[in-house]
Amino acid sequence: DGSPTGNFGAANNLTVKDGASGLDRVTYLKFNVAGLSNVTSAKLTLTPMQVDGSVPLLYEQWSNDNWTETGITWNNQPPGTGTTITNISSYALWTPVVLDVAGAVKSQATNDGLLTIRITEPGANAVRIDFCSRENSTGSYRPVLEYANPANTAPVLTSIANQTIGAGTTFNLTNVATDGDVPAQMLTFSLLAAPTN
Repeated sequence: DGSPTGNFGAANNLTVKDGASGLDRVTYLKFNVAGLSNVTSAKLTLTPMQVDGSVPLLYEQWSNDNWTETGITWNNQPPGTGTTITNISSYALWTPVVLDVAGAVKSQATNDGLLTIRITEPGANAVRIDFCSRENSTGSYRPVLEYANPANTAPVLTSIANQTIGAGTTFNLTNVATDGDVPAQMLTFSLLAAPTN
């Protein structure tokens, strides 16, 4: 809130702090989770790059996804309410923090397909925690949302009846397949041994 109209979407750090006036900082993350309603697990990994002390941070699934990385400011941060995902109190420099976000991913996958996570320090302890952002120069330190879908299921092909045509006649055939996986996988067709000509 010290720079209420400034945007920090291109910064290499995500900062969380609740301190004196002008020192409050809140972090928002957004993920496209459309089609992930069947996940068996989902984990968000964040890597701390600055740890000023031990302080509990609140991670919430935020109800309002109406913001952009390059447009969000303190003054226009999305209003709304949050559902607690977890509270974590212990942080160590460069030691990844892993959050179980499967419930949040599933609920938003069947809602609008977007998951916003808001991170705050609700205790006014004036302790700053920074995480590496997706702009961080070290790829392995960037935020990662990993998920696992159920085991792959084979596509089902609709049976095709025998066809008879005369010589010199064009033959058109439509193959139909369905796939129960979410998101559905792409299926391509080819002839393994086509007849001559």
